[in-house]
Amino acid sequence: MMLKCGIEIGYRTRCARCFCDVEGTFETEIFKPVALKGALDNEEDDEYLIAEKAALDLFVPVTDAIILNFPMRVLCRDDCRGLCPKCGRDLNDGDCGCDTREIDPRLEVLRQLLVKNDDGKDGSDNN
Repeated sequence: MMLKCGIEIGYRTRCARCFCDVEGTFETEIFKPVALKGALDNEEDDEYLIAEKAALDLFVPVTDAIILNFPMRVLCRDDCRGLCPKCGRDLNDGDCGCDTREIDPRLEVLRQLLVKNDDGKDGSDNN
């Protein structure tokens, strides 16, 4: 015997890029072989659903199907621009004007020294 079960759920979550509210529906299916209790040598085998007195407990397979197939990241739209990493503005509403140039990570120490000098320090560790 084979179980074929369609699942459709509604969800409300936040966009993975801009954190705005997102609502939608998610659909998936379960295809799982079913065996009657006592018909298998090893009933601990996860390949089969065990039917007891013509009843199936679908909580675990439905939960597993949702967890395994639900997208890891939900976006409000495919071209979502996300948030500005400097000021946090939603870039879908327009540019914020922040400097978004990437700094080579190998030069980060130099940038930190320059910031210290701009703050009125001489950049040395001597007191």
